[in-house]
Amino acid sequence: MKAEILSDDLKVAIGALDIAQSQLKSDYARIKTSFNPDKNKVDMAVLVAGDRVAIEHLLPLECDEVAEFGFPISKLKSLALNPPAPVIKLANMATGISLKCGTFKSKIVLPLLESCPTFQYELDCEFTVKSAAMLAGALKKIKGSIYTDLAGVKQAARKIIDGVMFLGDGTHLKLYSTDNNRLAKSVVPSSLVGSFVIPKDAVIATHQLLDIEDNTTVFIGLRTHPSLGGVGGVRIVVGKSRLTCGVIAGEPPNVDEFFSRALSNSIELDANLLKKSVTRLIDFSEEKAMSMSIQQDGVITLSTASPLAGEAQETINGSANVGESRIVKINAGYLLDACGGAGRVIVENNDSIVRVTHIDCPFSTQHVVAQLRQ
Repeated sequence: MKAEILSDDLKVAIGALDIAQSQLKSDYARIKTSFNPDKNKVDMAVLVAGDRVAIEHLLPLECDEVAEFGFPISKLKSLALNPPAPVIKLANMATGISLKCGTFKSKIVLPLLESCPTFQYELDCEFTVKSAAMLAGALKKIKGSIYTDLAGVKQAARKIIDGVMFLGDGTHLKLYSTDNNRLAKSVVPSSLVGSFVIPKDAVIATHQLLDIEDNTTVFIGLRTHPSLGGVGGVRIVVGKSRLTCGVIAGEPPNVDEFFSRALSNSIELDANLLKKSVTRLIDFSEEKAMSMSIQQDGVITLSTASPLAGEAQETINGSANVGESRIVKINAGYLLDACGGAGRVIVENNDSIVRVTHIDCPFSTQHVVAQLRQ
């Protein structure tokens, strides 16, 4: 077998497959060429990597026969990223793959196909999101809520959602994530109808895959579980790549009440000023705990203290407060995550939660953070 691949095409393909590899620590991928009857030649191949999170990518190539074989992704990374010539020539020999690209020559021992991932089942992807950039932006706004290490605390033993919940009504797709201490929500236009939760490793891979594209339409397909009657798997198609993964079983929790609930206090702030203030104070805090005094005249006073670092305090002016003056205690790391990427925010609270709404966000992003015990 002989084939020719453009180095630019291989670079994109390796980048996509590498996402699955990074999640599962598996170096093997599988490639299968396909015959195009319209052109009367082999002009395309499908590559697949991963297992629980599988990514398949369509790769244009010129090939003289239909074939299927495996290869280690890491051996082609450096060649794909820094090729000495625009065309990579490949020959499948009896004992391995011979590669030539300009001055570069190599021979790769073929791994057993039993060690390589298998191609995924066929699935109709009838639902859409307008652009990959839009869905990536919404995921970026909320996915901090499933990475509790960013806030410097251990993840709670009991989890409501260990991933991101997708909830579509045919017009809008709501994305939720939580670690049982905080809850985040973003909304994008979508034709998706249904609900499912994709696990944490699939969230990471999906976001990375979406970042490769820009305004490409995203297609979503759902595989129903034959015994449970619900969603058993999901496929997300972005450009020439498609990601397939299982979902977390069970009915979606009713979390929207936290975002629609009327809270007694509300104040509008410059998010950048708030983030800078919290960043300056966070090193003085003990376990990132911070007190926030909210006054009716729109003044917020942040204060923190620890036996070793001492005390620190800073004041921020916001819009006139709606409600009564009060003091709340909050995890400073959570507050930073909640304000991430926002220009202006509305901070609301009652006796148990603090809610942060991004005013200038096209994804209607909101974060709810549980207050710490006083």
